[in-house]
Amino acid sequence: MIHIARTFPMMVPYLRRIHNTLESWRLGRDNEGWKFSASDWVQYLAEIDDEFDSSDKDIRRRWKDWKKDLIETEQSPDAPDQVKAVEGLLDDVKALDQLFSSQLPSKRLVRGKKLMRVVYGFGDASGAGFGGTWTARKVEGSTSPVIKYRFGLWGSDMDSSSSNDRELRNLTDMLDKMEADSDLEGAEIFIFTDNSTAERAFFKGSSKSKILHQLVLRLRILEMKSKVKIHFVHVSGTRMQKQGSDALSRGNLTEGVMRGEEMTAFVPLHLTAFDRSKELKTWIDSWYVAGDLPVEYLEPEGWFDRGQDMDGGVQNCDDIWTPQYKTGLFVWSPPPAAAAIALEELRRARHKRQDSTHLFVCPRLMYPYWQRHLFRAADLIVEIPAGSAGWPKNMHEPLILALFFPFVRSKPWQLKGSPKLLEMELSLRRVLKTDEGSAGSLLRKLCVFTEGLKNLPPKLVFNLLQERHCFKVPSGKSRKRRRSQVEKEEGRR
Repeated sequence: MIHIARTFPMMVPYLRRIHNTLESWRLGRDNEGWKFSASDWVQYLAEIDDEFDSSDKDIRRRWKDWKKDLIETEQSPDAPDQVKAVEGLLDDVKALDQLFSSQLPSKRLVRGKKLMRVVYGFGDASGAGFGGTWTARKVEGSTSPVIKYRFGLWGSDMDSSSSNDRELRNLTDMLDKMEADSDLEGAEIFIFTDNSTAERAFFKGSSKSKILHQLVLRLRILEMKSKVKIHFVHVSGTRMQKQGSDALSRGNLTEGVMRGEEMTAFVPLHLTAFDRSKELKTWIDSWYVAGDLPVEYLEPEGWFDRGQDMDGGVQNCDDIWTPQYKTGLFVWSPPPAAAAIALEELRRARHKRQDSTHLFVCPRLMYPYWQRHLFRAADLIVEIPAGSAGWPKNMHEPLILALFFPFVRSKPWQLKGSPKLLEMELSLRRVLKTDEGSAGSLLRKLCVFTEGLKNLPPKLVFNLLQERHCFKVPSGKSRKRRRSQVEKEEGRR
């Protein structure tokens, strides 16, 4: 089944509970087969062992030892012949049955071979109504794209439903309508919504909500049946208002694309942050420093050479061309549609050449596609809201800014997760809510602080990263002391 999932990735979320059922006999699993968290283990150990005091901090620090001893003594090394089905297993099996209900294996669109066609759609739902717009095939003899739309009022059966249910149901019904009008087959479609839950549920392939889970399953079946590739993209509510779908859900047919504006004007997936904001580069230059290194803004071609520290090359004694390497201060600014590829190259570059500093800048669009790369590797991640310095309000979505500092040559080896960086992240969030102009000075202090760590003793580096409320690095110059002062200090010792 794992090999089949490489061909049909939409089935992966529905394999989870099969695996959880197979592992349900092990200690430390809940009713759905998921592993206990640290707090769950502490609670479980307190219930079965009277000597385990969950209020004792020393014992709570040693809960892993208690857990290890319990597993060694209580858990059989051999798996049983039969296991008990976990909650939700039947739902997953039914979902797989619907996905593969056809007699012959379904074909899935991976990449257009002969003709590539992209469809853009916006959908929004309000408490009383719904609306959606999308691009359709051009009418023969016409040069302008056709905009189709649908809108209406919810029935009484939706009175008790949540806003998340309404949003995703509207988008699902809109795609069903597009399929009925033959606007889907062979296309790659981008559906824009201001509901982040709808985006996350479709990207994951499942949801804890039963209604959302069923709607996502409908979309996956539609994707296989119509041979389309669907992307859900979360956008801000202000962009939805400008585009016109927000007004359409309230019965207003005179906003955005409904009055003749181009659909592509509201779809900046191909534009970098610097293409959209001319002030952003000036703001970054004001605080992004690392010694005497100049800031280098990488084009896509530079992701694969200069971003990897490569700086030309020479012919060696065997007449073989060998690259030369030079440390740099880089800025990566991919468009959202290519952010995952850029981050993959950035992570590869950082592991190969560990003395360069990297800054990743990208609008928060198609975020689930590249978020995992970012959180696994970045030392500091900041979300710059629209309306801040260098990122005006008409950008709509926030700007994601991530810093990748050089690795430290001693413990803790990297700055990520240290108390110093966590405090800085919290400080930046507070500043961006109250005084956006001070964010640049804080980031500059951080860059200067990390640059000063390079020549410090390992023990001092570790202590500095553990401290809080201090961004000063001790000077390398020794301070002379008077003889009387030295004698007093020796006497105290």
